Amino acid sequence: MIVELNSVASVIDTETKIVYPKYEMGGFDRLSGRHLDDLPESFVKEISEADITIINELPNKVDPYEDLFRKNGVRNKF
Repeated sequence: MIVELNSVASVIDTETKIVYPKYEMGGFDRLSGRHLDDLPESFVKEISEADITIINELPNKVDPYEDLFRKNGVRNKF
């Protein structure tokens, strides 16, 4: 399932944990996806608390990605 992350103009595939950039006219770029483990620090700084909550509540979580706050050290941002 694809879930929108509006604060960073992206979507996340809930099964593969890949984040893709959204196109302005709709859809998303399947060739430019990055796994949650490979997200740059600049992405994490821009993402909203609501979108982090969406990521953390994804169904069928895999251990290293259960808590994006802890994994990327952004808990102090909010």
